Amino acid sequence: MTASHPTAGRSSTRLGFATEGSAAESLDLVDGAWRSPPAPPGTYVLIIHTRDDAAPCREVLVEEGRDTDVHVNLQPGVNQELRFFATPPAGASGLAFDLVVRTPAGEVAWDTRHETIPLLDRSVEAVDEPLLAFTALLLPGTYLVDVTLGEGTLAAVAQTTDASMPWVFDLR
Repeated sequence: MTASHPTAGRSSTRLGFATEGSAAESLDLVDGAWRSPPAPPGTYVLIIHTRDDAAPCREVLVEEGRDTDVHVNLQPGVNQELRFFATPPAGASGLAFDLVVRTPAGEVAWDTRHETIPLLDRSVEAVDEPLLAFTALLLPGTYLVDVTLGEGTLAAVAQTTDASMPWVFDLR
């Protein structure tokens, strides 16, 4: 699988592809194009972003014996902070975590599925701190978010990117 080199002169470029349930693979710059290692036939999700720019996630079909070319246009992204609050059950060592961020058209823009968030001993003071927080690079816009953390679930929560305002998900 190859992608044209739209990131000339940029640093911290991260490109990758993943199949449902598998870890992402990285791409290497070869002869002006980003190339993946040989990939078995199937449908993949191509995720491309630099430190500041992103392209919409795209499904790519890889066919046996054929090169797959993908052309993308990077756009300025928003570093969106996400914060998740939940009350873990007593004695739990971890909580199940699923997150899917979709465009209003239903396309996946970001996802983390079938993860387990390890729980460390939390002090009483930490009850008002998020159980999990991270930053996702997203294209500007409004998204629908589905999240499961432990036994709590929120579905189709509308959120609009704004680097100055974190998205907060309270599943307590």
